[in-house]
Amino acid sequence: PDGKPTVVSAGNLSSSSLRVEWLPPNRNTIHGEFLGYRVKYRKHGPTLGLEREITLRDPDLRSYTLRSLEPFTEYMISLQIFNPAGEGPATAVTATTDEGMSSPPRNVSLVRVTNTMARLQWLEPKAANGRLQGYRIYVLNIAANLTEVKKWLEPKAANGRLQGYRIYVLNIAANLTEVKKVVNPQQYSTDFTLNNLKPFSQYKVWVKAYTMKTEGESSKTLEFRTDVTGPSAPLI
Repeated sequence: PDGKPTVVSAGNLSSSSLRVEWLPPNRNTIHGEFLGYRVKYRKHGPTLGLEREITLRDPDLRSYTLRSLEPFTEYMISLQIFNPAGEGPATAVTATTDEGMSSPPRNVSLVRVTNTMARLQWLEPKAANGRLQGYRIYVLNIAANLTEVKKWLEPKAANGRLQGYRIYVLNIAANLTEVKKVVNPQQYSTDFTLNNLKPFSQYKVWVKAYTMKTEGESSKTLEFRTDVTGPSAPLI
């Protein structure tokens, strides 16, 4: 055949799929039995990616969806008809998958902790899978509620020489999560200082990158305690 299909549209349906729509060539250009289409695709870029091929044995098809693709990646797609003698010329088009979920920020660490602040540092994700807009830092404040027992009665039967009482205090953790946003991330590494923390308090912190579309995977969680602070002035 010397005819080729006309691509009407090519675009993403998600971060892992692309849909191509086309019109068939004129019947006079097929020169034999119209058996169907061959779709070939690969990553588009300076280095040639592995080309994959799909045979569609249905000449009435007008569209096809490529699946299991990589997020935020440009693909070169070619479309040909074929008859028993072989393939016709290809129509080529490029399309890019949608943004996906970023991989976690790397090497998150605490470089300094005082009684009211903590400085974080990390490296950018290995795969942003989109246009990186910044980072969100999640801070979990583990606050302790103290339960006291003020009154009690002696046991009805001591069954021995009573020496005293032990009071068990239940420490109930009340979780307060605060989100800090860091915009315009640096290319290779970044850091952020958490201020206004409570002295001698336990915290958990983790970092996520985000794109225009979605928030990425969480980094590892760091747990730390702020330093103690000096006592207040005595009352006279």
